[in-house]
Amino acid sequence: RKSVPIPPELLYGEKGEWIKAEPEFRPTVEQEHVMNVYDSVARSWNSTRYKAWPKVAEFIEAQPSGMLNLKFESLNLGKTMNFDTIGSLFADVGCGNGKNIPSCYSKGFAIGSDFSVGLINVCREKVFEVNVSDALRIPYRSNCFDAVLSIAVLHHISSESRRIKLLAENMRILKKGGCALFYAWAYEQHDDKSKSGHKFKQQDVLVPFHRKPKFIQENGGGSSEDKVEDHSDDSAHVYQRYCHVYRKGELESLFLHQSLKHWVAVEASYYDTGNWCILARKHGCP
Repeated sequence: RKSVPIPPELLYGEKGEWIKAEPEFRPTVEQEHVMNVYDSVARSWNSTRYKAWPKVAEFIEAQPSGMLNLKFESLNLGKTMNFDTIGSLFADVGCGNGKNIPSCYSKGFAIGSDFSVGLINVCREKVFEVNVSDALRIPYRSNCFDAVLSIAVLHHISSESRRIKLLAENMRILKKGGCALFYAWAYEQHDDKSKSGHKFKQQDVLVPFHRKPKFIQENGGGSSEDKVEDHSDDSAHVYQRYCHVYRKGELESLFLHQSLKHWVAVEASYYDTGNWCILARKHGCP
């Protein structure tokens, strides 16, 4: 699989306007080459992602158990839910197709969010509790979650100021003492540890995703022999996803920013399945 370097004018703007923009302002590269791409490939993407990675599942299983009272309006069930359950309350921020959410049910309850309407629609079909929202402007109150998951989200954020903003938002919604797990694609792809098959020539790249052709039933048949490819314009297509891949130590260094270092502590930093990973704990308030 080959990535290509991203044109500077796409990353920074024709006149460098994205560098000067406020962190809350989403640059065109993230709109067109992240959000719009995932909206377009949501169904195909769902067919390639099945369950939480082992070390993500380990993090979930390590969370404490206890009595958890939940009361909220369920968009999926159309009624107010008010019940007690044993376990932790998880926020899966940038949940994608919801592959991590089922693992959370063994320890408590999870609420997923993503800015891709297409992916959230996939989650709703699975009857997950989810919402459409931006990971840099999370619509939850502060200090309410026991644990936060941010898996494969940070590598889609195009500037350092926005990355720091994302980290701060994810940590904000944690209770004091709560932990967050961050995964982001690594520049260093080790053949024996990475499953992606990618080799990166620079850190800011466009990575292709091949949406498979749709299959339609011929004469209502149900076997594979009865399926034919749909070659209409909206079938097979290659989409270019923007990614910033992280060098060793780069992800950890973001937590040294003055807006984070006084109330967030990095407890672990490691490499897993082609990603640099951070386990961070909230020990104060912003």
